Formats: sequence, structure tokens, C-alpha cells
Amino acid sequence: MPPVSKKYRQMKPENLNVLGLKMNLEDWEKVYSEWDVDDKVSVFNYIVICMLDEALPVRTVRAHCTDKPWMTPNIKALIKARQRAFTKGETPKYKSLHAKVTKLISNAKATYYKSKAEGNHQSNPAKCIVQCKYPTSYKHAIISPIPKIRPLTDLDNDFRQVSVLPQLAKVIEKLQLQLNKSSFKIKTNQHAFTSGHSTVSALTSISQNWFDSTDNSSTGRQGVHALFVDFRKAFDLVDHKFLLDKLADMNVTRSFWLWTMSFLEGRTQQVNLQGVLSFTASCPAGVPQGSAISPTLFNIHINDMEENVSEQACVNTIKYADDCTMDTSIRLGEFSDLQSALDSVQSWAVENKMELNVKKTKDMWINFIEAPPPLPLHIGDAIIERVDNFKLLGVDNLKLFQKDLKWNKHVEETTRKAAKNLYCLRECRRANLPVEVGLTTYLTKIRPILEYCFPVWGGLPRYLKDELERAQRKSLRIIGLPHGYLPTLEERRIEATSRELVNILGIKTTSFITMPFTKPTTNNTFNSGRTNLQNANGDNSDIYLSIILPILVILTLLVLVGAILYWRRRNKENNVATQAVQEQNQDSGR
Repeated sequence: MPPVSKKYRQMKPENLNVLGLKMNLEDWEKVYSEWDVDDKVSVFNYIVICMLDEALPVRTVRAHCTDKPWMTPNIKALIKARQRAFTKGETPKYKSLHAKVTKLISNAKATYYKSKAEGNHQSNPAKCIVQCKYPTSYKHAIISPIPKIRPLTDLDNDFRQVSVLPQLAKVIEKLQLQLNKSSFKIKTNQHAFTSGHSTVSALTSISQNWFDSTDNSSTGRQGVHALFVDFRKAFDLVDHKFLLDKLADMNVTRSFWLWTMSFLEGRTQQVNLQGVLSFTASCPAGVPQGSAISPTLFNIHINDMEENVSEQACVNTIKYADDCTMDTSIRLGEFSDLQSALDSVQSWAVENKMELNVKKTKDMWINFIEAPPPLPLHIGDAIIERVDNFKLLGVDNLKLFQKDLKWNKHVEETTRKAAKNLYCLRECRRANLPVEVGLTTYLTKIRPILEYCFPVWGGLPRYLKDELERAQRKSLRIIGLPHGYLPTLEERRIEATSRELVNILGIKTTSFITMPFTKPTTNNTFNSGRTNLQNANGDNSDIYLSIILPILVILTLLVLVGAILYWRRRNKENNVATQAVQEQNQDSGR
């Protein structure tokens, strides 16, 4: 392939120092003197671009598509000399150059990756608010389509449109959120983009309700009829007029309402596909994905989705952004109220110009005995598919529910996804990187997958726990560390669960003892890690006692109080019986 011309700015330390000096010495009065926020942004951008061109000049280089990032001109010259020696039949010279090139490439590759690893460790904004105006130049978005699933089957639905927006725009949006967050009355069943909520809290609320409903109760054995509602292009179909009306109903300040209207109107976008930009198109509806304020605006728009569902239906609703889960507990043989709830949601969608995705909306019947399932649900004339297991909130983290509430599928998918990331550890070892790099890779890319949302599924049977532990042991073996170097996943789950229990019980402790962790020596590499590192596995009984001891003390006190009350009651009964016997003896003596 022909060489490609690339442009870049010289980001040398001395150039960055010059840029910082220019910014400190610049007179920003031209920006302050402008009254309109659009004029301020234009002048600010012009000054910054001029500084960048002077301090960080643009350079053009010609690079081959096959060139590796660690390839240097010296290595290329030696490769050409090696090839000439091979062509001329100069065997000794060829062997010498071959060994030299191989060594230089190995060293250059190790240096490149090491530098990357080390690098990883290391205006008047009030005008926009006072004028209630969002800068026009910040309304243009570059859309980067990101595949939701692979392989792609539907070009219209299998891509997520993420907007690449100016960073300064996000600063303004976060400032507005901070100033007006007290006005947003988002319902507590919305777990996305709200403080104190997450996918973990959403899944915990859903699963705990299912476990409670399927237990034996005074009302008889119950089952759970669950509905997973999916909206088609939810963020892109938000009607601006309806959203502004709902903001007004929340009694937000007039300035924020006007600023939001300015934020929504006049937006444009282009699609960037492999460096090629499409034509510019307007955005008459929707909120841009990638913006700091768009998630909150979407929560406000969908906040009243279930308001028309009858309270007599006893339908529980949990939302995570546009993912909505509705369920109802019914006694075996009774009718489900989910159809009426689904009809209400469909009516809301039509009124708000939203669309339900019939293909992705599913329902599931959860029970532990043989019983006739509820009648199928439908949206119009389309029948909703009934499934035996469902991936919920599993776009980036796998989370599967089965109709028997077991976690076999989840563990299977979790270990499979973790195994896919093992190649990162193998590449680290192949590049002869320090052990710390491989360990950090495992702790950031693999272990979070194995531990995602464990408060929901942590009580696993032994054979499923062993599958998860095998994934960690395999990772440590690739890194070159002993199996006991890190706490087991089960120990971490027990520790975190105990800590959460202590918080729930309200026991005050000064600190918590965490699992021991010994940092490897800095000169260890993957090749020497097996022999130089010692087993860090220790006796963890003191840890568990330190965590569980306050709980044991409380339980002991409860037992003592119960014993005292029981002893007093028995003494009282004995005294009454003795008194009755004495009175009977006195009567017989008379």
C-alpha cells in the first residue's frame, strides 16, 4: 500500500512550556469585551488556535500502513542492509545483521510498551447562564457509530450513536446540572444517572422482589410475571416540546428552562466513518448521546412513563435509562395484570412520540412448580416473545436472569467474557513487561468482569464458585504469580458483604481490615515472576473475626436478653404454681 501522509503537532516539553507561557501572558480582554456568548466563543477559539500554531507547529510525515509504532529509521536502514547481504549471498554479514535487527526490534518494542504503561499512571462562564444561551458552535456534533452487538445484522438498529462534542461544552453543562439539580424531581425507581443508584441497585431491587415473591407465603405459592420493555432509538426520539413542558411542570427556574431550549434547538450533526465525514444534517428531535446533561434530560422525559398504570394492578416498575422492567406477583392460576400495564406504556409512548421495540421487548414467567403460564402479552397485533433467560443491563457487563432464578448462565457468560481478555495478559508477557503491568491489567480489565454485581448472585453453589476461581488462577498463572498472591474472589465477596451488613446494622467502626496485598518488586518481569515472588497467602481468620466480631457481639447480647426474659417468666410461673399448691394445702387442712 502507498504511504499515507499524517499531520501532527510537536508535543515536546519545551513546546508545551511555550504554550503555557503564551496563555499566561495573553490579554484575554478581547474575550471579556464581547457581549454575546457566540462571539466570546469565536474569539476564544481564534486566540487558542493561533497559540497552538505558534507553540505547537503542525508537521507532516509520510508513514506506511504496515509500519509498527516502535519502528525507527535506524531499524529500517539495518533491515535494508540485511536484505542486501542476503541477496548478495554474504552469509556471515547477513547473520550478524539479522541478530542485530532482531535485538533492536525487541528492545524498541519493550521500550515503546513500557513508555505507554508509565504514561498511563501519570473565559467568563457566567455569560452563558445569564444570557440563557448555549453557544452555537458547541451545538455541532460528530457522530461516531459504535456497534452494539457483533456480528452486525441490522444497520439501522445495531449501532449506538455517540456524539463527539467539545469538552468545554461539557463543563458548561455540568455547571448547569450542579446549579439546578435540586429542581429535578426524578422518581426513585430510576437507577440511571442518579446519585446513589447504579446497575447494581437496579438489579438488586428486581431480583430481591422476585426471590421474595416466589417463596412460600401465607397467600400461597406465587409466581412472577416479568416484562422487559425496550424503546426504539429512545434518546433520538425525545420530542423537544414535550421535554420543555415537563421541565416547566417541575418548576425549574426560568433561566434554566430558556437555556435548555437554546441547548436543544438548532443542533446539527455529521457522521464520521473511517475518517470520512457525511453531509451536515439538522436534529429536530432527540438529545445528543455523549453530552453531560442529556441523560438527566432523558430521565425527566421518561419520568412519567408508568403514571397511567393502575395502582390496583400491583405492578412493580424499575427503570435504568430506557431499559424498563415491570413485574407482578400472581398466585398460580390467577390472571396477570401486565397486559394492562403494557397497554398504558404503549399509550404513553404514542402520546410522547416514542416507539416500543416489539422485537426486543420480552416477557418471562418465573415459578418453581409446574403450573400453566399467564396468557401471552401483545403490543397491538404483535405477540411478545416469551423467553427462559434474559440479559438485563448487560451491554457492557453480563447479567442474565433465568426463569428458575439460577446463575448458571451468568457464570458461564462471565467466565467466557473474562477468557476473551486473557490475550491482554499474554501480550504483556510476550513484550517482557514488568509484573506490575500484567497485574494492573488483570485488576482493571478481568477481575471487574468476574465481580460485577456480586451482591445479587454472590450466594453461589460450590461448583459455580470454582469456575470463577479457575478464571483468576489462570490469569495469575499467565502473569507468573502464585495462586495465593491475591485473595480469592469468594473471600472478597465475603468481606464486601460483611462490610455492607455492618453498614446496614449501623455499627460504627474506626476502620476495616482489608485483605493483604504485597506489591511485587519493581525489577520483576513476567519471566522472573514465577521464581522471585513469594506466596502471599496468609491466615485470614483474624480478618473475618475482626469484621464479624461486632455482629457476633450483638447476637450474643440478643441471646442473653432472651434468656433473662425466659428465666423471669419461668420464675413467675413457678411462684404462681407454688402459691396455688399452698392455698390448696391450706384448704384441705381446714
